[in-house]
Amino acid sequence: MGTMGTTARVDQLDAFARIKALCPNIADSNHRVTSPETSAYNCVGWVLGDEQRWWEPTSSEQYFWPTERSEDYSIESYVEMFREEGFEVCEGSAVEPGFEKIALYVMDGEFMHVALQLPSGRWTSKLGGWEDIEHDTLEVLQGPDYGSPRHFMKREQAQPPLL
Repeated sequence: MGTMGTTARVDQLDAFARIKALCPNIADSNHRVTSPETSAYNCVGWVLGDEQRWWEPTSSEQYFWPTERSEDYSIESYVEMFREEGFEVCEGSAVEPGFEKIALYVMDGEFMHVALQLPSGRWTSKLGGWEDIEHDTLEVLQGPDYGSPRHFMKREQAQPPLL
Protein backbone atom coordinates (compact mmCIF):
# COMPACT_ATOMS: atom_id res chain seq x y z
CA MET A 1 0.00 0.00 0.00
CA GLY A 2 1.30 3.39 -0.93
CA THR A 3 2.00 4.91 2.48
CA MET A 4 4.79 2.55 3.54
CA GLY A 5 7.73 4.85 2.67
CA THR A 6 6.25 7.99 4.14
CA THR A 7 5.15 6.19 7.30
CA ALA A 8 8.74 5.42 8.29
CA ARG A 9 9.64 9.14 8.19
CA VAL A 10 6.90 10.24 10.54
CA ASP A 11 6.79 7.44 13.14
CA GLN A 12 8.54 9.59 15.76
CA LEU A 13 5.98 12.43 15.62
CA ASP A 14 3.01 12.66 17.99
CA ALA A 15 -0.29 11.21 16.77
CA PHE A 16 -1.75 14.39 15.28
CA ALA A 17 1.54 15.40 13.59
CA ARG A 18 1.91 11.90 12.08
CA ILE A 19 -1.61 11.96 10.68
CA LYS A 20 -1.22 15.55 9.43
CA ALA A 21 1.99 14.56 7.60
CA LEU A 22 0.02 12.00 5.58
CA CYS A 23 -3.33 13.78 5.39
CA PRO A 24 -2.94 17.53 4.83
CA ASN A 25 -6.71 18.15 5.14
CA ILE A 26 -6.94 16.87 8.70
CA ALA A 27 -7.57 19.30 11.55
CA ASP A 28 -8.41 19.02 15.24
CA SER A 29 -11.99 19.96 14.36
CA ASN A 30 -12.68 17.29 11.70
CA HIS A 31 -11.52 14.05 13.31
CA ARG A 32 -11.03 12.26 16.60
CA VAL A 33 -8.85 9.30 17.57
CA THR A 34 -11.03 6.37 18.63
CA SER A 35 -8.48 3.72 19.61
CA PRO A 36 -4.76 3.40 20.33
CA GLU A 37 -2.26 2.50 17.65
CA THR A 38 -1.73 -1.17 16.85
CA SER A 39 -0.16 -3.09 14.00
CA ALA A 40 -2.42 -6.12 14.57
CA TYR A 41 -4.79 -5.05 11.76
CA ASN A 42 -5.05 -2.48 8.97
CA CYS A 43 -7.83 -0.48 7.30
CA VAL A 44 -9.15 -3.52 5.42
CA GLY A 45 -9.37 -5.61 8.57
CA TRP A 46 -10.98 -2.66 10.37
CA VAL A 47 -13.84 -2.18 7.88
CA LEU A 48 -14.43 -5.95 7.77
CA GLY A 49 -14.54 -6.23 11.56
CA ASP A 50 -11.33 -8.27 11.79
CA GLU A 51 -9.08 -6.73 14.44
CA GLN A 52 -6.81 -9.80 14.48
CA ARG A 53 -5.29 -9.75 10.97
CA TRP A 54 -3.56 -7.40 8.55
CA TRP A 55 -5.22 -7.93 5.15
CA GLU A 56 -2.86 -7.48 2.22
CA PRO A 57 -2.42 -9.31 -1.12
CA THR A 58 1.19 -10.37 -0.69
CA SER A 59 3.10 -13.62 -0.61
CA SER A 60 4.28 -12.88 2.94
CA GLU A 61 2.77 -15.31 5.43
CA GLN A 62 2.43 -12.55 8.05
CA TYR A 63 -0.52 -11.07 6.12
CA PHE A 64 -3.96 -12.48 5.35
CA TRP A 65 -5.71 -12.44 1.97
CA PRO A 66 -8.80 -14.59 1.29
CA THR A 67 -7.95 -15.38 -2.32
CA GLU A 68 -4.80 -16.34 -4.20
CA ARG A 69 -1.92 -14.12 -3.10
CA SER A 70 -1.10 -12.44 -6.38
CA GLU A 71 0.49 -9.28 -4.92
CA ASP A 72 -2.01 -7.34 -6.99
CA TYR A 73 -2.71 -3.96 -5.39
CA SER A 74 -4.96 -2.80 -8.23
CA ILE A 75 -8.31 -1.34 -7.30
CA GLU A 76 -9.93 -4.17 -9.28
CA SER A 77 -8.29 -6.74 -7.01
CA TYR A 78 -9.65 -5.03 -3.90
CA VAL A 79 -13.13 -4.53 -5.38
CA GLU A 80 -13.22 -8.26 -6.14
CA MET A 81 -12.10 -9.17 -2.61
CA PHE A 82 -14.76 -6.89 -1.09
CA ARG A 83 -17.36 -8.51 -3.38
CA GLU A 84 -16.33 -11.87 -1.93
CA GLU A 85 -16.99 -10.35 1.51
CA GLY A 86 -20.56 -9.46 0.54
CA PHE A 87 -20.19 -5.90 -0.77
CA GLU A 88 -21.53 -4.65 -4.09
CA VAL A 89 -20.51 -1.59 -6.07
CA CYS A 90 -22.81 1.38 -5.50
CA GLU A 91 -23.08 5.04 -6.41
CA GLY A 92 -21.79 7.69 -4.05
CA SER A 93 -21.35 8.14 -0.35
CA ALA A 94 -24.89 9.01 0.75
CA VAL A 95 -26.09 7.16 3.85
CA GLU A 96 -28.41 4.26 3.01
CA PRO A 97 -30.25 2.92 6.08
CA GLY A 98 -29.83 -0.83 6.47
CA PHE A 99 -26.50 -0.87 4.63
CA GLU A 100 -22.89 -0.45 5.63
CA LYS A 101 -20.94 1.49 3.06
CA ILE A 102 -17.23 1.68 2.32
CA ALA A 103 -15.16 4.13 0.29
CA LEU A 104 -12.03 2.88 -1.47
CA TYR A 105 -9.23 5.40 -1.95
CA VAL A 106 -7.25 5.11 -5.16
CA MET A 107 -4.08 6.59 -6.60
CA ASP A 108 -2.75 5.74 -10.06
CA GLY A 109 -5.09 2.75 -10.31
CA GLU A 110 -3.90 1.20 -7.05
CA PHE A 111 -5.81 0.71 -3.82
CA MET A 112 -4.51 2.97 -1.06
CA HIS A 113 -7.07 2.94 1.77
CA VAL A 114 -10.64 2.05 2.73
CA ALA A 115 -12.99 3.85 5.14
CA LEU A 116 -16.26 2.64 6.68
CA GLN A 117 -19.31 4.88 6.92
CA LEU A 118 -20.95 5.19 10.32
CA PRO A 119 -24.76 5.43 10.65
CA SER A 120 -24.31 9.16 11.36
CA GLY A 121 -22.74 9.69 7.93
CA ARG A 122 -19.27 10.25 9.43
CA TRP A 123 -16.47 7.82 8.55
CA THR A 124 -14.07 5.58 10.46
CA SER A 125 -10.60 4.58 9.32
CA LYS A 126 -7.63 2.59 10.54
CA LEU A 127 -4.44 4.42 9.62
CA GLY A 128 -1.99 1.62 8.82
CA GLY A 129 -0.33 0.52 12.08
CA TRP A 130 -1.46 3.69 13.80
CA GLU A 131 -4.72 4.70 15.42
CA ASP A 132 -8.32 4.28 14.33
CA ILE A 133 -10.01 7.60 13.75
CA GLU A 134 -13.49 8.93 13.12
CA HIS A 135 -13.56 11.68 10.49
CA ASP A 136 -16.23 14.08 9.26
CA THR A 137 -15.77 13.55 5.51
CA LEU A 138 -13.85 11.39 3.09
CA GLU A 139 -11.83 14.42 1.99
CA VAL A 140 -10.17 14.59 5.42
CA LEU A 141 -7.84 11.73 4.38
CA GLN A 142 -7.54 12.66 0.72
CA GLY A 143 -4.03 13.60 -0.35
CA PRO A 144 -0.75 12.49 -1.86
CA ASP A 145 -0.37 9.44 0.40
CA TYR A 146 -3.93 8.12 0.60
CA GLY A 147 -5.20 9.16 -2.81
CA SER A 148 -8.85 9.99 -3.36
CA PRO A 149 -12.10 8.16 -2.56
CA ARG A 150 -13.18 6.89 -5.96
CA HIS A 151 -15.10 3.63 -5.45
CA PHE A 152 -18.06 2.99 -3.18
CA MET A 153 -19.46 -0.34 -2.11
CA LYS A 154 -22.22 -1.43 0.25
CA ARG A 155 -23.63 -4.53 1.92
CA GLU A 156 -26.65 -5.16 4.07
CA GLN A 157 -25.98 -4.69 7.76
CA ALA A 158 -25.88 -8.00 9.55
CA GLN A 159 -27.41 -6.42 12.65
CA PRO A 160 -28.67 -2.99 13.63
CA PRO A 161 -25.83 -0.59 14.49
CA LEU A 162 -25.12 0.15 18.14
CA LEU A 163 -26.19 3.64 19.10
